[in-house]
Parts: sequence; C-alpha cells; structure tokens
Amino acid sequence: MGTKIDVLVIGAGSIRVNSAYFLAERGIKVTLLDKDDVCSSTSCGNASLLFPSHSLPLSSPGVIPQGIK
Repeated sequence: MGTKIDVLVIGAGSIRVNSAYFLAERGIKVTLLDKDDVCSSTSCGNASLLFPSHSLPLSSPGVIPQGIK
C-alpha cells in the first residue's frame, strides 16, 4: 500500500504552502498538490496583497477605512 498521510493540501498558493509547512513542522505528514509550480499562479499574480479598493468603489466616502477593517 501507499504511504499514510495525515493531511492533503490542494493548491500551492502562498497560504496553503505555509499551512503545509507549519503542519509538517509539527510532525504531521502532509502532501501538497497543485497543477502548476509552487506559488506560480494567483500568489504570483497578486503577491498576496489585499487591496481595500477591490471591495468597494473608491469614489465612495470613507471607503479606505472600511476596506481596512
């Protein structure tokens, strides 16, 4: 039979790679699957940044403080 794994992580974006790393650091057997290279898709495109401007139109008063919350 195959090797026993405790956790299967699907997708190799920055959040999932870090999750897999810290699980493995605690001795949990982790397998990480992705169709592309690690951090080559969305994580590469957005550099893991959160933009308050994408949640509400910037022309609205008080949008920046609302987006940061």
